[in-house]
This record gives sequence, C-alpha cells and structure tokens, in this order.
Amino acid sequence: MNATAPGALRAAPSFHADPAAAYIAANSFDKPTLVISRDRVAAQYDALHKGLGAAHIHYAVKANPAPEIIRLLVKKGSGFDAASRAEIELCLSQGAKPESISFGNTIKRASDIAFAHSAGVTLFAADSEAELDKIATHAPGARVYLRLIVENSMADWPLSRKFGCAGSALPALLNHAVAVGLVPFGLSFHVGSQTRKAEFWNPVLDQVAPLWHAARADGHDLQLLNLGGGFPAFYGEDIEAPRAYAAAVMRAVKARFGDVPQVMAEPGRGWWPRPDISPPKSCWSAVNPPMICTVGSISISVASRVWPKPRARRFAIKSSRHMTAKRPDPAFWPARPAIRRTFFTKNARFICLWR
Repeated sequence: MNATAPGALRAAPSFHADPAAAYIAANSFDKPTLVISRDRVAAQYDALHKGLGAAHIHYAVKANPAPEIIRLLVKKGSGFDAASRAEIELCLSQGAKPESISFGNTIKRASDIAFAHSAGVTLFAADSEAELDKIATHAPGARVYLRLIVENSMADWPLSRKFGCAGSALPALLNHAVAVGLVPFGLSFHVGSQTRKAEFWNPVLDQVAPLWHAARADGHDLQLLNLGGGFPAFYGEDIEAPRAYAAAVMRAVKARFGDVPQVMAEPGRGWWPRPDISPPKSCWSAVNPPMICTVGSISISVASRVWPKPRARRFAIKSSRHMTAKRPDPAFWPARPAIRRTFFTKNARFICLWR
C-alpha cells in the first residue's frame, strides 16, 4: 500500500516522473491507499516477457483483480490464472479469451468447473483423484495439469504444505486422468512466494525435472510446464531486475528440462516493481521534499531513495518498525546532521529522515 504524509506531499508534484507518484502528490488520503500506475504495470509485463522468452505469462488474478489491470494485460497479450468463478467472469468481462484462462485452483466446486467449461475454459489444475473425477464429470475431455508439492526453504513464504501431490503419487494420477477421459497436459508447481533470488529456484527444478522426464518416458505426452509464481516484489530489500531474474530462471529450466513445448509462468506480486522516483536537483530547494512510502501487504517495509545525482543528497523514508535505533545507520548515511520528523497515518507511523 502507499501511505502519505499530509503537508509534505505538496512540495513539488510536477517533479514526479511516475504517474502514481504524481497522483499521490496531487491528492489527499484519509487511509492507507494503494496507487498503481498502469504504465509501470505495462513496463513490468514487458520486462518479464522479455526475460521469460518463449514462456507464456498467465497473470495470477488474485494478486490484484482491478478491472483496469486485467484490461491492460488483455491488450498486452497476457493469459490469466484464475482461482474462482468470479475471477474467470472478471477476465472474460474485460475481453480475455476463454482459451487464455487456466483454472488454477486445485480444489474447485463442481458448479464452478461446469461454468468454466461452458464458458470455453479448457485447462484445469488438479492434485488428487477426487479433483480429476470432478473435472471429468463437469468438463469432459478437458486438459489437466497436475500440481506437485515441492520443498523450498529459501522462499520467504514456502507453499510446500498448501497444494499439490507428492512425486510418488504422480504416475497413478496421470494414469487416472487418462482412465476418466481427461488429457494429462502437464505439470505445475510453486517455488514459494517471494523467492528473492533466481538461483533459489534451482533446488526446486531439480526436484521436478526427474518427474517430468519419467512421466514422458512412461508414455504421457506432457506439453506444459507451469512454473507458477514466486517472482518477487519490492518490500524494502533489494531484488533482481525482473528481466534478468526471469531470464536466469528460464536458463535453469532449459538446462534441466530441455525443449519443453509450452512453458507457463504465473507472476502475481512480481508485477509490482520497486518505487523509482527521480526528481531533478531543483526540487530539493523546497522546504518539504516530496515523500512516498511503500508499505508491504503483510509486514510494513518501507524504503524509497531519491538520487538527484550520484553521491549528492539522499532522501529516505523507513517504517518505524524497521528502525534499529533513533539515528540512521552511519554506514548507510554520510556523517552529517539529519532532519527527523514523524508522521502518522491511520495504521502506521513513519519516520522521515533527509539531508
């Protein structure tokens, strides 16, 4: 979310290159508010798309189901990972084609499966015989991808106990899918939410690759490898640039899986880039420099720096929860007096330091 400090944001709204920053600077808010620039979303899509190469992006709708975002991504050519009937209806209402939507929830209501099938959705996730049976009954002949449980302790939020089947259960599930008239189309997994470095994917890919090759050797013509999410968002700690991150993941996939007919990725929070505000030097003559605080969705984590020119003045806002002392770390800040002010919003207190 974005929080604002009343009074300080009025200094120099015209200096904000980011439309979201300009909007925040020109408006007042009585509660923490998420403001997102569609231009930044489009730029993030382009960066991920270039890094992923031949892999197709299916945006995880639950990350931000704003119709404006869905409509923009439809125009960009994105696919969509929907977790509910409501998300499927949303995507369709914004112009998405049914074949661009996958029903990625592994525990679905029978009526929602029937609705999706009637709407033209043909790709469904499953991780159990019971789910395969529901899909076979209400979406006969559909393509299915089976979600695997993977272990990844290096993700900030591992999902190894949320959804998925054990690798040992995969052969039986693939055979069951065939037996009930479905098309075993591929495998999926989730490396874990907020996997901050691309190299953290390697142990997970090492778990999945043998299962992929074994299934194909057993006669299952798997076509789709769904990488799921895990692409990181900026919460105050440095993360790799999206294009470089995605490209590194794809190199690791290529090394372990070879030529996969179709690769899918489902970034969610990874759509939201690091704040980047670069006003010209002249704005620093203002009494109160413009301020923007980016707040994490779970724990508050704030960091936004402005560099008018290298080694010039620095400006930062950090959440009081992340302040280890009343004075900033001298290793990070030059040894000179700092102006300190405290601002309050409805849900958080922010300490502002500038030089």
